[in-house]
Formats: sequence, C-alpha cells, structure tokens
Amino acid sequence: MSSTLEASSSSTESSPESPLKSPLHPEYKIVFFDLETTGLEPNCEILQIAAKYGSRMYRTYILPTGPIPQIVKDITGIDMKNNKMYVRGRPVTAVPKSTALYTFIAFLKSLGGKIILVAHNCFKFDGPLLTAIVYREKKMTEFQEMVIGFSDTLPLFREYLPGRREIGRTYGLKSLADEFLGESAGAHDAMNDTCMLEQLIMRDNIPINVDDIIFSYEGVDVVSRMFHKNWRRYCRSPETWDTWKL
Repeated sequence: MSSTLEASSSSTESSPESPLKSPLHPEYKIVFFDLETTGLEPNCEILQIAAKYGSRMYRTYILPTGPIPQIVKDITGIDMKNNKMYVRGRPVTAVPKSTALYTFIAFLKSLGGKIILVAHNCFKFDGPLLTAIVYREKKMTEFQEMVIGFSDTLPLFREYLPGRREIGRTYGLKSLADEFLGESAGAHDAMNDTCMLEQLIMRDNIPINVDDIIFSYEGVDVVSRMFHKNWRRYCRSPETWDTWKL
C-alpha cells in the first residue's frame, strides 16, 4: 500500500465499478476517503485528500497558508521548504485548496450516481472539515448534486467488534489494520489509509456490510452543521476546546 505515496499530485484513474454494491440499493456509490491535516482543531488546514471507488482513485496535496506543526511533520512526513511541499523528503506537487476542491468534485462527478462518502471517524473529523472547505469555496450546491451524505465506520466497528479496549486494542485504523490485514504500512498517508479502510470493510471476518454504511449515513447539511457547531465552540474558547462533538 505504501506505493500509493509515489503518486503525489492530483489524479484520477479509470477502472471497474466498486465491488461494494447493495442489492437493495444499487443506486448508491460508496466512496472511501481520508484527509491529512495540520491538526485536530476546527481551524486546521487540509494537507491531503484521497478518495477511492473500486479501482478508481483520487489524490492531491494542498498548499497550506500557515505553518505545519512539527508533530504533524513527524506523523505524516509532510513538510514545506521554500514554498514547496515534500513528503518524507521527496518533492510532491501541491495545489491551492480551490484547485484541489475543483478536481475532487470533478472526480466525484465522473462516478455518477448517489455518492456516500465514507471515512473512519467521519462525523467527528473528516466529514465536517471537508464540508467546511466546500462551503467556504461556495461549492455546496454543486457538491450536493453528487454527494447525498457521509457515513462513519468508527461507530460501526465499535458495534460489530465490541470489547476491544478490554483486551488492550483500540478502534483506530492502524490498530484494526495491524490485526485484520497483518500490517498498517504507510499509515497517515490519506491514500494508504483510504485503501486500508476499504480492505477492512471487505474482510469476511468483519461483519460490517454495505447496507450498514448506507443506512447509517447523515446528509451533507447535517455534517456541515456539525462543523459550524464545533467551530463556534472553538471560537468561544480555543484554550478549553478539547474534542469534536456531534
């Protein structure tokens, strides 16, 4: 999976349909995605977006307007030097957020159908942050023409794999990948994390199915309100803000 890091600029690849199809709701398209960011707070910036539908993939790096904290550099390998982006010492192509959003929406349009965007911890992080950039770039109407909502795999794993904490395991993506996939190489790269999540959902020994994802989705407007709710909390008291809340 770590080889996906080599394709660092925005890209789309044509390929077959996603293997995740619901016999009851074939009109829905399940698109996995992930973000890498400069932090965990509502004011953080998106550094990387990746998405995957079957063998069709999208990935791009985004130029930040502010500094990248050292802890983020250490975790993701993403750094800026002389206004150029590097990932683990290798130069990559990075674009302004407006360009990234334009190409991401173009990728989603190319898929057609009713799209549900799926991420791990989606409702408390990736989903709200993505809707924020869509809102700020005034692309919400266009975005909602393809995307009907978001689904979060974290509560599904907690429901179907209970008791992990009691045996010293977590519901983090890396922990799940290490156990069920045998490795988590390339974690904290958005494309690699996206691939890991899709592979986990498709495992026979994990009882989550596509209908669980469909039936648990929240609409784009609902997820957007989650961002604005947490943004207001953060603005009122940045020093006491600790975590995202639904």
